[in-house]
Amino acid sequence: MSTTTASPSALSSLLARFRRTPGPVKPAGSGRRWLRVLGYLLFFLVSFVFCVYLTFPYDRVRDFVVHQVELAIPGSELEIVGLEPAWLTGIEARGVRLRLPAEPTEPARAGAAGQEPRRPLRPSVTIPYLYARASILSYLLGTTEVVFEVETDGGGTIEGVVSDDGTTSHATATLQSVDLRRIGVLRHYLGVSLGGEVSGELDMTLAEEAEGTDGTLRLAIAGATLGDEQFQVPLPVPGFSALQLARVELGDLEVQVTVEDGVGRVDRLAGDGQDLVLRGTGSLRLLRPLRMSALDVLLRAAIQPPYLQRNPAVQAALDLAGSRPLVAPYRAPDGAFQIRLQGTLGSRVTALA
Repeated sequence: MSTTTASPSALSSLLARFRRTPGPVKPAGSGRRWLRVLGYLLFFLVSFVFCVYLTFPYDRVRDFVVHQVELAIPGSELEIVGLEPAWLTGIEARGVRLRLPAEPTEPARAGAAGQEPRRPLRPSVTIPYLYARASILSYLLGTTEVVFEVETDGGGTIEGVVSDDGTTSHATATLQSVDLRRIGVLRHYLGVSLGGEVSGELDMTLAEEAEGTDGTLRLAIAGATLGDEQFQVPLPVPGFSALQLARVELGDLEVQVTVEDGVGRVDRLAGDGQDLVLRGTGSLRLLRPLRMSALDVLLRAAIQPPYLQRNPAVQAALDLAGSRPLVAPYRAPDGAFQIRLQGTLGSRVTALA
């Protein structure tokens, strides 16, 4: 009887087949098919967003913005020369001009020869370039957040972020070389022109409750000036109407305000100019809306001898004022003037001795 023995190589191959566990057979090209579908979907989404971006009716957006601003500020007029898209949720506006409501003026007396009723004054704000972008993620979370960049008239810039969740508003801003002389609205409300370039930072939170309102403000005005070559300043002193002055050099002004629990404290308000030395202190109670905020600031201004020597009329007016008892409460023992400003930002501020 003969026995047949399998070769070691053939036996090894047979046992290896039994040890293998068969798995599911993947069809050829399935991975490539999913990549192709994903590519088509991505191409569709990009094309859709790109088409919407290019064909969005920005002219209607401009009309809507103009209408909303004029509704929010009755009597105002907003002009926007150009409005274009910027990135996905941003806009770029050029040639923006906001004319604020006219203030009533005293008409000329009837029968006065050669006089016509004066037209109401219309202060305006001009912005050559404005960029704003809304945050979609913040909007989905219930907060309106806008990143902005403003190029002011004169070349300065203001950049920052403004957010509002319905009960609290937060604003951060950085000012860089903003020319005060080109901001006509300041001249309108102050009565005199201001010169100089202002830079600084703002970080402020306004809440409905005073405990939630805090922040800081730091400003520096380089080469600050007050008035034109010749200008008049109405005096808050009984018995005086206005004083004729020449331009006042204020030097470099510094302003620092710290807000805690809704009350702003003036930490520093100082300027050491060659014509005037200015100091200030006081407080500001911040409220929502901002126009209801209360102001209480004490200012001290010392006119320097070189300025009086160049303007003898001012020296004569000061000598005359010093002889009147109504002026005495406004002057310190060293001859400097001290005035207390009180009122709200939305109404007239009064000057007290």
